[in-house]
Amino acid sequence: MLKRALEQTRSACAAADKPVGTHASYGATARRYRNGGCSLITVATNALAISRCAETELATAQG
Repeated sequence: MLKRALEQTRSACAAADKPVGTHASYGATARRYRNGGCSLITVATNALAISRCAETELATAQG
């Protein structure tokens, strides 16, 4: 069902000469979307980005 919805979205965007964008949590998923025609892809989630930043800042603070 999701695959069909994504294909419909890509087709509609192509017909309107618009880029297709999506979010992906993992690099492998981003690659699959890119290979499927998406041209705007983020490869992070807010929670993941915040936790990575927090881990780095905590390590810096701890010395």
